[in-house]
Amino acid sequence: MADDYLSREDPDPAQALALVGAVASRICHDLVSPVGAVVNGVDLMRETGPAGADEEAAMIGASASRASALLEWHRMAFGVVSPGAAGVQRRRFAAMAGEVLSSRRITVSVTPAEGPDLSRAVARLASLMLLSGRALMGMRGSMSLALPADGVLSLHLAVEGMQADGPATLATRTGSPASAPDARSVEFDLLLPAANAAGARLRVGRDGNPLLIAEPA
Repeated sequence: MADDYLSREDPDPAQALALVGAVASRICHDLVSPVGAVVNGVDLMRETGPAGADEEAAMIGASASRASALLEWHRMAFGVVSPGAAGVQRRRFAAMAGEVLSSRRITVSVTPAEGPDLSRAVARLASLMLLSGRALMGMRGSMSLALPADGVLSLHLAVEGMQADGPATLATRTGSPASAPDARSVEFDLLLPAANAAGARLRVGRDGNPLLIAEPA
């Protein structure tokens, strides 16, 4: 019996993007449970473990909690957006942004933290905007993302402490995706597809703030 050879035409860009999103979702989904188990295990160690182990447990717990937050954030930014998927609570989105993107020298704020849930498409676009702004920052500064609570898509990202060529870099990378995408800066290549999926158009502010604006198309 002859072997059956499998073949299929290459997917169009939209299908390819959806496939990449599905892969990202699968990876994050499969890793969330074991990382969550580590967090729970650390909590148990603190309750029942030997005295003097609190500092070590705290270090492990902090790393595991951050890993869990990163997985959730990356799933939102790079994962597939399923039709009819539940929205993202604003308060949760703001908390994740601060936990994942801030540091001792960099602050991140998302306002307002109250209001209607964000659709998955808008949450993905907002997270990619923040990741792009973070990639253009120096060692210190602040980012603020304004999310109107009236349900109208209008995201404004302002960045202080940005690299001098930040706006030009953003405009170039977003307008002309890299022929060979770099995992370290893939957020730039995904901005326009995410904006299209959310029914938005992007503008780059070259003088002053905000750096990046997403508004209804």
